Amino acid sequence: MPHANSLLCLSAESFWRERGVCREFAIRAEIDDLSCLGSVIPPSNRVDISLELVAEGATILVDGALSAEWVGTCRRCLVEVGGLLTVPVHEMYRQDADDGLVYPITGGIIDLEPLVRDMLLTSLPLAPLCGEGCKGLCPGCGADLNHEDCACGLTSVTR
Repeated sequence: MPHANSLLCLSAESFWRERGVCREFAIRAEIDDLSCLGSVIPPSNRVDISLELVAEGATILVDGALSAEWVGTCRRCLVEVGGLLTVPVHEMYRQDADDGLVYPITGGIIDLEPLVRDMLLTSLPLAPLCGEGCKGLCPGCGADLNHEDCACGLTSVTR
């Protein structure tokens, strides 16, 4: 069943008429609910989608890239972090897809939203860091050890 974001739905009919048909698809789209543990792509941060779709018989090959700004919380010091997520895409759609290895063409529609959602969600940082050298927070007094010394002395004992 296609998602509500009709901007990401394409008719497969034009691809089936002629083998080797190639279509470029580029759009900046708003996609809701893109979060995974400590990271999120807010809906206000639109996703740049740049794909090339090529017909190979009953299969539609999809290549290109996705990119979006993400934000999260550093797992050690709890400051807000973020960056640009760029994800390469190399996937397939097929009318008779039932094995979970390719995306289905349902009712003659190529719905790109599940692909975009899957690729972005599996690429978001699960436990973001503000930097590899982040010292985190003191477990005793809560001081951000990246910017100040511990007031309780607990971290000097544990180091």
